[in-house]
Amino acid sequence: MNFEQRLEEIRKRFRARASSEAMQFEGDWKHYLDGSPAAAAAIRERAHAIAGTAATLQFDAIAEAAKNLEDAIGQTADAERIRACIAVLMACLRAVSTSE
Repeated sequence: MNFEQRLEEIRKRFRARASSEAMQFEGDWKHYLDGSPAAAAAIRERAHAIAGTAATLQFDAIAEAAKNLEDAIGQTADAERIRACIAVLMACLRAVSTSE
């Protein structure tokens, strides 16, 4: 298997788990709204990981959305901005999970 084939396999695995990642953000958001002190850190860490992976795999819209979320939560932005960033990222993740 050459490099391009291996990269495409990794991209397929990313797409396969993208929908579950979106659901995880939804759960983390609910915990954040409930006042969970760990929720903000979980959201930020997950966004950071997805931003890096998505950028490497050339899922540019996901990488940008994840970076925006990471920045918003890192700056302790208001809840509405964080919610909007999560919504955009979730939409991007769900879109890529249904594409091939």
